[in-house]
Amino acid sequence: MNYCYICFSIFVTFALLGCKSTVPEPVEMEMIPSLPTQMESDKRSGYRVKIGDQLDVFVLEDKSFNGSFGVRETGEIILPQFGRVLVQGLTLAEVELAVKRQLEKTQLKLATVIVDPSSRIASADQPIMGTVVRVSGRVVVPGRITVPQLGGNVVTAFQAVNEAGGTLPFADKKRSYILRPSGVSVRKIPLNLQLIEDGSAIDIPIYDGDTIVVPPKVVGF
Repeated sequence: MNYCYICFSIFVTFALLGCKSTVPEPVEMEMIPSLPTQMESDKRSGYRVKIGDQLDVFVLEDKSFNGSFGVRETGEIILPQFGRVLVQGLTLAEVELAVKRQLEKTQLKLATVIVDPSSRIASADQPIMGTVVRVSGRVVVPGRITVPQLGGNVVTAFQAVNEAGGTLPFADKKRSYILRPSGVSVRKIPLNLQLIEDGSAIDIPIYDGDTIVVPPKVVGF
């Protein structure tokens, strides 16, 4: 009797050892970005792009399209590799759709576009970091301004003019210039804002202490 019981116990033990565990192996979970809150969605839907704004553009499929772009006086931004996009008066969602459509038309099979306005609000403990210059002549708000450095990009003359509210009527964009201290003298650097605005000239980097002058247009020229 005891012999039969021992044999039965051995048989059951080996049978149990041969069974695979039914406990599932842990699965690595993918991190999914959280959806925007209702407050953030309301803020985005109420935002309308205006001339002089600075927009941060992110394309998830191709980082070469990423950057910070100023809204020019034509109401457009100029993105590398595929040109102008009219954004003035649009919501951020509408800008994202406009950029997405143009990218998918000429550059990418699928484009996931995120657009956010660059922050320009300063506080006592977080002042605006940027380049301090003076803008004078035919601009909306002449005077000393701090031009924010956005995303590590170089601060430029056209960006500074936009920070000053843009040019006024009868501004001579073609004959503007930069005054740059150089030792005991001052260099005068030609600045053709019209060509830069048209996208046919490279914007000029500016530095602390520069003065940008936008003269009035001479009648008949």
